[in-house]
Order: sequence, then C-alpha cells, then structure tokens
Amino acid sequence: MFTGHSFDFLACLRGGAVGSICPAAVLMPRSAAAIARRHAAGEGEAAEAAQQAMFRALPFVMPEPGPDGPVGVPHAGVKEALVALGILRSSRIRGPQPSLSEGRRAEIRQMAAAIAEL
Repeated sequence: MFTGHSFDFLACLRGGAVGSICPAAVLMPRSAAAIARRHAAGEGEAAEAAQQAMFRALPFVMPEPGPDGPVGVPHAGVKEALVALGILRSSRIRGPQPSLSEGRRAEIRQMAAAIAEL
C-alpha cells in the first residue's frame, strides 16, 4: 500500500503502508526518506520529527487562494518550485486550469529558495 499524501505518510506506515507517491516528497526527498528510514528502524520520535518537517512543503501543494475559494490545481505550486530549482523547464499547467498569478509565482519561488533542503 502507498499513500498519496506526504502529510500522513508516517500514520500510513504505521498502518502497513510501504511507501508514498506524492508531490511533497518530490520537493523534500530527504525528509520523506527519513520518515521511512526512521520508522523502519523503530525510531518513533525521529520519524515524527521528519514527518513534521514535511509540513514545510504544505504551501507548495495548496491551490492559489481566490476571492471565491481555491483557484487552479495543487500541483501548480510544485511545478513552479521545480522550475525555480532548475529541475523542470516549464511550470505550464494544461487547460482548462489557470496558471498561477505572477504574485503567487514569485511567492513560490521565494519559498523554494528558503527551504534549505531543496
């Protein structure tokens, strides 16, 4: 069993999962690997600390806020961060989903630079 959400990865491992396939792990691979490694080693507190570190990626996977609720798709921020890091060449989102606003794009790039693990 795999989880598609980084933010409950440890809980899923405790329930018998064997891995995670999610966008936050792409941005924070060392933290994601540490959760699995620490859990497998029986180091519960260290696994919990690594799980908490994953919450630093939360802003990247949240849709852009809009006046009537979230706008766009969660992976738009992940793609923008990967462009900022030189991993992807384009953060283009396929239609009909809207692209990030220039303000949100700048915010994501600033956050990507601030996360030392990236």
